[in-house]
Amino acid sequence: MKSFGLTMAFAIMVSLVVSFTLTPMLSARFLKIQHKGKDGGSSKDSRVFRAVDVFYTRMLEWAMSHRAIVAGLAALVLISSVPLFMVANKNFLPNDDQSEFEIILRAAGGDQPRIDRSDHEPDYERDSEPDAGSGVYARADCR
Repeated sequence: MKSFGLTMAFAIMVSLVVSFTLTPMLSARFLKIQHKGKDGGSSKDSRVFRAVDVFYTRMLEWAMSHRAIVAGLAALVLISSVPLFMVANKNFLPNDDQSEFEIILRAAGGDQPRIDRSDHEPDYERDSEPDAGSGVYARADCR
């Protein structure tokens, strides 16, 4: 699993480089500001953008004036991730895969299968005393 982790780390680093270098350059090249209407207003002048801008500005002003609270919350989130990491399952494959399967056969009165490992097909032998409702259970290991 170590190689998978290294692959993921490398992919994230390449994505980070692309997002910091290539994406802004291509955005500046392809996305040109188009002025709408006679007054030349852009989408930044819309009511929705203005509401988001006001809300975000107030939130930033509060966070900058209460730095100790924000730093404490950030530290609390970081510390709370440690017990969650201990509890979380870190395997990508299930633990109970043992390459086994179970076969349940219901034979007619008195027939009992004999499993031969060479051909993996049951060979039925007639029991001396037939039992009308008997169920035959076999377990095979396929390793």
